[in-house]
Amino acid sequence: MARGVFDLSGKSDILIWNAMISGYNRSKRFGESRKLFYAMEEKQLQPSSVTLVSVISALSQLKDLDTGIRVHQYVKDYKVQSNLVLDNALVDLYVGSGKMDVALGLFQCMKHKDVISWTTIVKGFVNIGQVDLARKYFDQMPERDNISWTAMIDGYVKENRFKDVLILFREMQATKIRPDEFTMVSILTTCAHLGALELGEWIKAYIDKHKIKGQIHVDGHDYWSCN
Repeated sequence: MARGVFDLSGKSDILIWNAMISGYNRSKRFGESRKLFYAMEEKQLQPSSVTLVSVISALSQLKDLDTGIRVHQYVKDYKVQSNLVLDNALVDLYVGSGKMDVALGLFQCMKHKDVISWTTIVKGFVNIGQVDLARKYFDQMPERDNISWTAMIDGYVKENRFKDVLILFREMQATKIRPDEFTMVSILTTCAHLGALELGEWIKAYIDKHKIKGQIHVDGHDYWSCN
């Protein structure tokens, strides 16, 4: 229905294009979002920062760095006003493509950063196995959420640094930030490798007490939480 209305419209209103691209993103039809961006280029329509954020997000999902670089160049050529959401989208694009040098350069030039900005950089270094660098930026974060903590904990798990996992998890507990099921997977994995049976039992009790939803699968065992 929405596409039919779009096709019947004059297609000159940028708000309509934004709505269509956002709609495709919500439906995870990222390829269609990219096609609309190409169509905008053909019609020489000037996208807004809202358009660009949606397009960059779609390209990140598609791992399409080449088109992402074109969009980034557009931002620079047309001096699109920088904002936090746009900057975060660009950083995420390069992080997802493993271009940490570019991502870090953009991050360092950002006038404003939020927990998403910092967490993206932490995840980026974790993804390329640079856990100590990830920890450097993690320690500099002005604020952290459960996603930030889980990203850093997961980094240590991937590098089999299980004692560091437990140390960091205890620090997380002290902040009163509640871990989610992804955190629990990392901690249970650590318990399995260290043979920390007592802590593992405590974690399972914690999952039930706090009603963390979902199925947690670790080393061939399924742990079902309360629903």
